[in-house]
Amino acid sequence: MVSLGGIDVGGHTVTHPSLPAWSAREQEREITDSLDACSELTGTPVRTFAYPYGDHSSTTLDAVRRGNVEAACSTVSLPVRAGADPLALPRMQVID
Repeated sequence: MVSLGGIDVGGHTVTHPSLPAWSAREQEREITDSLDACSELTGTPVRTFAYPYGDHSSTTLDAVRRGNVEAACSTVSLPVRAGADPLALPRMQVID
């Protein structure tokens, strides 16, 4: 799917924890291992991430930044506006 274009695969952790409840080291491992696994599956670098439950802290943002993530989504239901932090983007849920 990725090779066809128009599809982006992003990381989402390995065990789906609420990241701020974990130590900095555990957060980094969850994030990095997830990004590495997705990169291995797709054959391309993975540069996007979605926080489980939308939960993140400054420690989480630092870990995502060290993983070379370019954009990460929370679960805040707002449109993305100019100047939004690319590592704490809101997203609109689409419901049928």
